[in-house]
Amino acid sequence: MTTATATSSDTPKKGLMIATGLLIAGVIIALIMAFAAGGGDGIDDAASIDTRIPQGSTQQVSFADVIDDALPRYEAGVVDEAIGLDAPSFTASYFDNTEVTIDPADGTPSIFMFMAHWCPHCQAEVATITNWVSANGVPEGVEVVAISTNVDEGAPNYPPSTWLLRENWPFPALRDSAQDDLAAGFGLSGFPFVVAVDSDGKVVSRSSGELPAAQWEALIATLSA
Repeated sequence: MTTATATSSDTPKKGLMIATGLLIAGVIIALIMAFAAGGGDGIDDAASIDTRIPQGSTQQVSFADVIDDALPRYEAGVVDEAIGLDAPSFTASYFDNTEVTIDPADGTPSIFMFMAHWCPHCQAEVATITNWVSANGVPEGVEVVAISTNVDEGAPNYPPSTWLLRENWPFPALRDSAQDDLAAGFGLSGFPFVVAVDSDGKVVSRSSGELPAAQWEALIATLSA
């Protein structure tokens, strides 16, 4: 049996292969460390970007102005005077401080959901909607916008930005003002408060209190039709 003996020309090749292997290993380790540093708190960064709710501390209330006439205050158990009226345009900002002007008559049906972080009915509604979206996906052709309002620093689930991140809320969330101007502009009378608007900006329905998943799905279907 003949034993192969390395020649002098083999040595540089082996050295090059070892150096290349070390370089690749170093790159892989660097990538792993960078990924770990970016996701150390267990929150999906993509979700934070999609919903405009940044991680960490942030201002929980901000400016918010209703541009058009406010809707009448909602009263349960009677014919809603707001049905068929124009929902008001307004300016506000997301938790990442991005400012936006919302025009309900922009051609896309919309659902505005007003939530208070301390409200147990809002907590239940957030879970219902989050689970529904997880099972069915984000509805197409309908824009859903959450509005955090009636913020109370001493109440449960404060701050609301952290609450919504923790619950994996799947839609954009705006901040109401300290005076709850947006809530007043849409006629809020209780929590959660849901206002459905057609593509022309007309109010289709308003409701105060929890919506079961079936009713939420029916509302989506009505606006999508």
